[in-house]
Amino acid sequence: MISFKKRLKNIHNKSEEDRIKIMWVAVVFGMIIILSGWFVIYKLSHSNNYESKIANEVSQIPSFSNLQKDFDDLQKQKDETLKEVTDLAQKAEIESVALVYLKENKLVSESDFSNLKLTSIEKLENNWHLEYKQYHQDILVDNSSISFLIDSAEKKVVSHLSNFDSDINLSDLEQKITKEEAYEIAKENLSADLNSKNFDLKNSELVIYKKENKKVLKYYLVWKLNILSLEPLGDYHYFIDVKDGKIIFSSP
Repeated sequence: MISFKKRLKNIHNKSEEDRIKIMWVAVVFGMIIILSGWFVIYKLSHSNNYESKIANEVSQIPSFSNLQKDFDDLQKQKDETLKEVTDLAQKAEIESVALVYLKENKLVSESDFSNLKLTSIEKLENNWHLEYKQYHQDILVDNSSISFLIDSAEKKVVSHLSNFDSDINLSDLEQKITKEEAYEIAKENLSADLNSKNFDLKNSELVIYKKENKKVLKYYLVWKLNILSLEPLGDYHYFIDVKDGKIIFSSP
């Protein structure tokens, strides 16, 4: 028979093993609880970030009204671009009609062709109106142009008006008078006529001016000045010779 002390020892040893097991079980259980807590916290945090990200992306999706506005804007841009392209094509076709008419009717010589520049083209109801202005060595010839009225449906010239000068005999284009000097000359002349000094230069341009004298046309390189008189109110034009500052013509 097992002695009482031995049994007590066995019970003590068994109790020690149980305590160790219980302790490990408690440690493991505690670790499980801790890890579970971390896992739950991680999931909640991850879930919140994900939901926040989704919510942010959803908030950036344009509303239907905004999408409709963007679509309407794109449609408008497309229509405007198509209209511009169509207008350019129509103008090119109309201009070709005018140029063919120019050549066939010999309104200008081949050498003068390069001296014409299209300055205006517009549609007037059922007709197109075109105007070409004349240049000489890249300087505008004042009041010298060719204009056309073209039927938009039949694509043919209805009428034309020409005051093109084919024999401009102006070779000396040296400028001795500046625009500012020409303006002072014109102001002095106006001041004497109107007894006023309140003027404003609206615009100025270097042009070739033609003047008929005894049925002979003479050409001048001039400053064309448009001057506004404020008191008394009036609009005046001066043509000042760039060589000597002489007033070639003025109006009214």
